[in-house]
Amino acid sequence: MEQGVGSGDCNVVGIGRPTITTPAAASKILAGESEVIAAHQIGAGMRSVLGRVADLKMIDGGIGPDRHNYQLNRLGQGLEPDLNRGTLAATISMIRKYGRTSVRRKRGI
Repeated sequence: MEQGVGSGDCNVVGIGRPTITTPAAASKILAGESEVIAAHQIGAGMRSVLGRVADLKMIDGGIGPDRHNYQLNRLGQGLEPDLNRGTLAATISMIRKYGRTSVRRKRGI
């Protein structure tokens, strides 16, 4: 990142999603404490069973942004990120917000 900005190849480096679950990410990178900040990913479990009745790509695609939005709301309330919030809680939250069509298969059986 430093080389890219220093050489003029880019003006800015974005580290958005990792900073949602690691709010001090920028400070750690700038202080040389860390070169890598993990982006905590989440995906649906029981894939072989769940894949028969739901569109897994749609669920994973919905859970990720919804989970990051949840973490941003926590940070905005002055709370720490909840890294233990699992797939089930994220899926239920997504279905409550967007309805059952958010997990229904669009084509095929």
